[in-house]
Amino acid sequence: MRLTAAQILSTPGQIEENISKHLNVIRLPARKNADVLVFPELSLTGYEPALAQALAVHPIDGRFDAFQVASDRYGMLIAIGVPTKGAKGIEISMICFQPGLERTTYSKQQLHLDELPFFTPGTEQRVLRHADQVLAPAICYESLQASHAE
Repeated sequence: MRLTAAQILSTPGQIEENISKHLNVIRLPARKNADVLVFPELSLTGYEPALAQALAVHPIDGRFDAFQVASDRYGMLIAIGVPTKGAKGIEISMICFQPGLERTTYSKQQLHLDELPFFTPGTEQRVLRHADQVLAPAICYESLQASHAE
């Protein structure tokens, strides 16, 4: 499996501009036949906890349809970072686009202390299957927690 992590310079609060930046980056790992492309935590808004309430989106937001098109075109799992409107508050989420499948969302379950004033933890672990592999997402801080892998 070819797993790729992409780092972009997000413009704080500018979702449409950041979508364009993401889509431009997707072409490079696609040319290298990447199976999975993961963008950083809150990459579509910039890491701006104080603005998260105003910037939070629903995972089915039509502005993200271009990521599904890219996933289908390149056969690649693409994961983007964005604050989402959860049942109990704003969540730090990873929206995943897989070829020929409906998008899925994983929300960070283990928040760092600095994030608690702004976000609520997700409540469900997500398992993804792609390129004959099983993947269990983790977002930033929680990837360092042994309990997350259990």
